[in-house]
Amino acid sequence: GSTHDGEEAILLDAHRRLRQRYPRLRLTLVPRHPARADAVARLAQRHGFPVARLSAGGPADDASVAIGDEMGTLAALYGAADVAFVGGSLDDTGGHNPIEAAAAGVPFLMGPARFKIEEIWQRFAAADCCHAVENAADIAAIVGALLEDPQRRHAEGRRAQNVVAANRGATRTVVDRICGWIDDAGQARRSR
Repeated sequence: GSTHDGEEAILLDAHRRLRQRYPRLRLTLVPRHPARADAVARLAQRHGFPVARLSAGGPADDASVAIGDEMGTLAALYGAADVAFVGGSLDDTGGHNPIEAAAAGVPFLMGPARFKIEEIWQRFAAADCCHAVENAADIAAIVGALLEDPQRRHAEGRRAQNVVAANRGATRTVVDRICGWIDDAGQARRSR
């Protein structure tokens, strides 16, 4: 989900490796910017995969790669996945927020560039429900291990959901603190 240019090629290489063991495996690629959907579809076809666009009604029976090309569908697509990769983490973007994947109850993978979400990553890492990857071989190995062990996969997904649940209300806490600071500053000005 939320992949960037360069990441899709790595994911397609991992998908090729995994399909040697799981010939019916499907990959859904959701570029961060839907305008890139055509380029991502062409890339998947150049890698030899039959492609379907979700906006065209979903994967055809022979499509091994689906392109998520509509805004607002990522959370549902994570919910339909067994394992997720969160983009912006194999390039210099700094990683996109993995909370949607975690809330869907799927273990997730991210590349090493997580500087924008490092605190969030650490919470999930502490719960042992996310995986750091650097290349297609890492992705294929971890996804393969998770596909082989449904109990582990489901347990990691539950732990990911638990991290999300344990951290609900963070926005309310921040808003309350800001309002408190504003009130305190207003009180200080009025008492001068």
